[in-house]
Amino acid sequence: MRRLLCALVVCTAGGCGNADIATLRTQEAVLNGNDDRNEVFELDEVTRQAITSSSAALVYSNHVSWGGPNGVSLKAESAAVALGLCSDEAFANEPSAAFCSAVLIDDDLVLTAGHCLGGDLASAMQLCQRVQLVFGYGLQTADSQPQLDADQVFSCRRVVTLSTTPADFAVLQLDRPASAPLAPARFAAAAVQPGDALLVASYGAGLPLKVELAALVTTVSPTDGSFVLASDTFSGSSGGGLFTKAFELTGLFEGGEPDWIRIDGCSRAQHSATPAERGQPAPAIPAAVCASGWQSHRLCGVEPDCGQGVCNATCPQNCATPRCGDLLCQPSERQTCAPDCSRYDDVPSHWLDDPAEYPGHKETGISNPAGPSASGGCAVSGRLPPSLAWWSIGVAVPVLRRRHSRRRHAIGVLGPRR
Repeated sequence: MRRLLCALVVCTAGGCGNADIATLRTQEAVLNGNDDRNEVFELDEVTRQAITSSSAALVYSNHVSWGGPNGVSLKAESAAVALGLCSDEAFANEPSAAFCSAVLIDDDLVLTAGHCLGGDLASAMQLCQRVQLVFGYGLQTADSQPQLDADQVFSCRRVVTLSTTPADFAVLQLDRPASAPLAPARFAAAAVQPGDALLVASYGAGLPLKVELAALVTTVSPTDGSFVLASDTFSGSSGGGLFTKAFELTGLFEGGEPDWIRIDGCSRAQHSATPAERGQPAPAIPAAVCASGWQSHRLCGVEPDCGQGVCNATCPQNCATPRCGDLLCQPSERQTCAPDCSRYDDVPSHWLDDPAEYPGHKETGISNPAGPSASGGCAVSGRLPPSLAWWSIGVAVPVLRRRHSRRRHAIGVLGPRR
């Protein structure tokens, strides 16, 4: 906290150059021993299908552009540029677009870390409007760049449930059900134990999907089941799935310790021999979702009652018809409704934080700035989060307090949300 406050004071007094901002963005990451992250194309076919079918990146809308051969394209700078990494760092030339990670757990639900959406339900529902859930964000060959598929990019319809303490998770509803080759992950029945080797799938540093095949669990809390593991995870890994060897979801990545080192004007990941990355147990999350009133056969063993007006994969007739200006970008609107689907096109790709906080961004053509109704999109209440103003310490400090009250792995301009 003190280091960030000092950095903000310097930026306020003398202005922030690109190097200053990059330093703040990349203060938290760690490699335990060797770097064991694998690209998607390096996985065997069984593992690749099991993991990519349920892994999603949380990407701010300004990094997604509708159109082109695949119906969608990614707008992102390389990690070297966006995060100020040294050019010879692993994956430095790959794009950095994701700010958190997520796992598909039902036909139209994804699970992520609660802190990725903010500290309260009102702000989370507002942020939902500015997020795309992107599947298939990974490298298919050694000499390629990620090629997105419009059918695997989803808007966030609503926040189903949010918890930031003691458990740290959020469940988001997609704008429509996912279909093959996407498939929800299965929850493990057994709790994590010391000595377990977990598969970690996440979008650390905002990079295309990276998979670690055997992250060793070193300790497990006897009170809440949270655990420490030796994992090569970075900012943006929050919400990433932790899987058993049978590809069952047994945990959710939560956070770690700062471990970047700045050398000769660029950032390098520092290696550590002491595991400090943290995970939280996942098996109890379905019960919490069901307790919130959500109806799901897969998660709750209850068939949704369409007569109650439930809008979900089973009852699509209850979901509001797409309407331009409701702030929910649905497939039929992608080429025709700028207020819903191109709202943040003026925000540059190097901006890694919430696009609503980009200085100079202007809202135009929005018929319902308060947001869509609960049946059609994100129900919104409360005020927008304070805008990020590097020149105003009075504004920057409240933002800092909100985002750094707990140390987590999520990318943002003021450094990872932890």
